[in-house]
Amino acid sequence: MTKNKYIKPVAFPAATILVLVVSFFVMSAMSSMKTGMDVKVKVNSVTVLPLEKVDHSIVFSGYGEIRPGEETSLSSRVSGNVEFWSEHFVRGKTVRKGEVLYKLEDSRYQAELKNAEANLLEMKATLDREIGLGKVARSELKRVQSTVENSLFLREAEIKSAYAAVSSAEARLILAKKNLEYTVGRAPFDALVIDKNIGTGQFLAEGSNIATLYNINNVEVEIPIARFDNPFLLDELAGISVEVRLADSNRVGEGYLSRKIKIVDSRTRTHMVVAKLEGLFDKRSKNAFLRFGDFINVKFAGRTIKNVYKVPESLLSNGKLWVVKGGLLEQRDVTVIRNESGVAIISSGLEEADKLVRSVPDYPYEGMPVAVIPSDTINLL
Repeated sequence: MTKNKYIKPVAFPAATILVLVVSFFVMSAMSSMKTGMDVKVKVNSVTVLPLEKVDHSIVFSGYGEIRPGEETSLSSRVSGNVEFWSEHFVRGKTVRKGEVLYKLEDSRYQAELKNAEANLLEMKATLDREIGLGKVARSELKRVQSTVENSLFLREAEIKSAYAAVSSAEARLILAKKNLEYTVGRAPFDALVIDKNIGTGQFLAEGSNIATLYNINNVEVEIPIARFDNPFLLDELAGISVEVRLADSNRVGEGYLSRKIKIVDSRTRTHMVVAKLEGLFDKRSKNAFLRFGDFINVKFAGRTIKNVYKVPESLLSNGKLWVVKGGLLEQRDVTVIRNESGVAIISSGLEEADKLVRSVPDYPYEGMPVAVIPSDTINLL
């Protein structure tokens, strides 16, 4: 009896206080829900970009190696010992068209030329004799007043044979002159010497490889174009200006497109367009800083696409963009037709009344209320 007497007065007030506290909070919450005065919805602030349709000129940018448009393996046309070669005829130097590169010992070919000239004189003398004998025969026929003209009597066969012998002698003379000319090797065009395979006193057989030459006035760069970019190329490429630069240099060169190679690369499945460069070896040229073998960036203009939107590529997520319309967030599926230097070119999915969200809130959702920060308060830096 004594123990129960002390417990009841203590337990009853504690339970009562707990019930009262819980009831107070429940009634306060219900009161707040009824009045709506204490419930607030968080509104996120966003920055936006205006949208405007524009006409955009496609710019192609690709990389390629500077290569010669014409490369020649110089070979000997006649045999003989190397008597001389030019000091300019060394690897890495340039030579001009017609410049003497080397000379072979030519006494044999001088003798052949003399023999050909003498043979021609002899054949011409034989022809003159046969023509004269034919005239004598014809006079004899007139003297005897014969009406029968015998071709054998008039020596027509001998005259024809003499004419043929003269023609043959003339051909041998032409060949002898050419062989003598071929003992002197000349540059076929303005060229860069890539390698040289002869030395003084060396015997060259006919057809021996002498050197490899690059034509310095015919310089090309092949630029790969992806198949999906082909529709953006202009129909007529010849003459379109290009801008070229080295990857590690700010110097800018120039050139022009010449053609499209109508062959698909078997490894990359790309097409190739060819650009021509001039003046690589002219100190006054904008391209004087370029060399064969340089790997360069080439830029040139393509088609102009009308009525498109240009937005930062970084704002795209899985082909979708967030916009603000009527103070609420909306997500749009857009059609990106091309990406250029961090800019996405969009043909559909947006409206000019939309405002493009630059700073998307955490955990965005369709219909999220947002407040647009005025552009004059945005620090673009």
